[in-house]
Amino acid sequence: MLTIMGGIAEFERGLIRKRCEEGIERAKRKGTKFGRPQALDEGERRTIADRYAKGATIVELAAEYEVGAGTIWRSLQSGKEAAWQVSPTLAQ
Repeated sequence: MLTIMGGIAEFERGLIRKRCEEGIERAKRKGTKFGRPQALDEGERRTIADRYAKGATIVELAAEYEVGAGTIWRSLQSGKEAAWQVSPTLAQ
């Protein structure tokens, strides 16, 4: 009896998983963004990169934008990665 119930539960779980995957695919096609919203928009990240290049510290920038130092650090790192993505010949 338990084996039959376990088999039914496993089958139902598979159906649920399939419906979830279909919903996620539909949302992606629609253009829905997943995940946590970004703390800094593109303009703020550009301004932070410019000010950091001019000598502002990560701690000062974090206090001004009311985010953690890690957020500032990641925003500076994402700018470096974007440069590599723009020019794939540099990555070789």
